[in-house]
Amino acid sequence: MRYRYLPILLILSIIAIVIHSGFGPFSLSLMNPDSLSISVDDARRQRFSFIFDLRTQRDREENGFYPNSIPISVETVKQEVPFLLGQKPSDHRVRSTPILIYSNPNDGRARRVAETLYDMGFIGVRYLSGSYLQMMPPGPLS
Repeated sequence: MRYRYLPILLILSIIAIVIHSGFGPFSLSLMNPDSLSISVDDARRQRFSFIFDLRTQRDREENGFYPNSIPISVETVKQEVPFLLGQKPSDHRVRSTPILIYSNPNDGRARRVAETLYDMGFIGVRYLSGSYLQMMPPGPLS
């Protein structure tokens, strides 16, 4: 009778670990895909470890690009992002790495790629809801 509540305590402990780790059906880190969107103003106030530009090389040459952004192809994003981060998304530090994705306004590519990366486990990913041109620092285009 002394250990009557031990199985319940064990189950509750496991659930707490699962919730804290961010895995499984009890994950607190699950987000609505719409919440992956970030406004230009919010993006300006936040620091990102990586900024990925989904536009073509021609777009980058003609219209400029955000400084230090990395051009990346929609087709290869699943392979390139884990490679660029240097580890698998199972590492919590890698999963929560702040990543900003942008493309041409209203083309939907940034949202699709952000959702793909989020589904892969990268919970720090956001896509720019406005135009990247609004984020550009003053001065000549890069």
